[in-house]
Amino acid sequence: MHHVCYDITFQGLAHGGCWPQTGIYWASHRFLQAMIEHVPHQLKWHWAVHRRLAAFGRNYLHDHRLPGQTEVSVYGSPWLPVQQGRSPEWSRKLLPVWWWDQCRSTMPRLPEKTLYHSLFLPLPRPARNRARSLPRVLTLHDVLPLIRPEWSSRVGVYRTQKTVASIRPDDCIICPSMSAKADACQAVGLNPDHVVVIPWGVDDPAIFADEPVGPLPPAVTKPYLLYVGAIEPRKNIRHLLDCFSAWVSQEGFDDVSLVLVSPPGPMKQALQEYARTHPVLARQVCWLGQQPSPVLGQLLRQAMMLVHPSLYEGFGLTVLEAMARGTPVVASSTTACGEVADEAAWLVDPTDAEALCQAMHAIATDVGHQQRLGKLGRLRAQQFSWETTVRQTLKVYQSL
Repeated sequence: MHHVCYDITFQGLAHGGCWPQTGIYWASHRFLQAMIEHVPHQLKWHWAVHRRLAAFGRNYLHDHRLPGQTEVSVYGSPWLPVQQGRSPEWSRKLLPVWWWDQCRSTMPRLPEKTLYHSLFLPLPRPARNRARSLPRVLTLHDVLPLIRPEWSSRVGVYRTQKTVASIRPDDCIICPSMSAKADACQAVGLNPDHVVVIPWGVDDPAIFADEPVGPLPPAVTKPYLLYVGAIEPRKNIRHLLDCFSAWVSQEGFDDVSLVLVSPPGPMKQALQEYARTHPVLARQVCWLGQQPSPVLGQLLRQAMMLVHPSLYEGFGLTVLEAMARGTPVVASSTTACGEVADEAAWLVDPTDAEALCQAMHAIATDVGHQQRLGKLGRLRAQQFSWETTVRQTLKVYQSL
């Protein structure tokens, strides 16, 4: 039986409300669930977490009923004052300090021949005279903060720099798309032979076909266009708002709303203030916070279309989840969005306002487009599954 240790510090933070539950969190979480579901007897599970965030990690394991040893392995300095019982706001203020400690920590004590896999964070250093031969795997979702630092926070830039710096020549790197791999190899100088592309998965579209239609949040009125994701510069939401306003004004779609599902943040607040100064946006844009998975599934399924004009994605999980439910998708033709959607979505240049307006109008007014994209989306989503992700990941483990 092989031993594998996953660093769940990031999962614990997001589960505890100290970090937004973005696509990277949900992809990593679903990956862990799929690993346990499909290979329950082939691996023995271990969990690692930063010492001062151990309570968050244990809560994550308990609430999601993930198996493994009762006590997680810890690493990091004991003095870092981030702990359970503090408010998420207080904890977030200390995240830059925690990142600094995270990036200089040494590997936790683990059984011999244990493979260590970090799903987001820098790889801890091998301790002196210990764990020097420990196989290490890092999932590198993207290197956007190194390519376009102006689109990222200072903490994001620092984390990515230290994550890249933690990579040793014999480590194996997993990227979720060819686009993410190309960026990583070009921007960081990684050896392409040590970078493996393993796409994220999605649940079987057949499951969603039989799913009953459920209630939506009270603030949502149909028909609606949908955006799901963080609100930050790379997501291009100001462009989406302006295009939606122009389309509604030109075509007279006063009964169609735009629903944005996203965690709180300074840019979201700024765009809400911007929307209040524009009559169409103030009247027809619905702002929602993060939603439970069942509610989000209903929002995706019942939307007229998903609109995802992102300037940069390492994968684009929301695009895949919408297609699996037969929802038409308008997405960027650039980076990983175009790679994931292929010909199953209406792809547009994310900087071309006219193209985005034309795509929204064509889908909203033509049932044929809706049915065609819905069918193509389901077929495309069938090419992605968490079982395939698990199988390809196991091949990586076995090669080390």
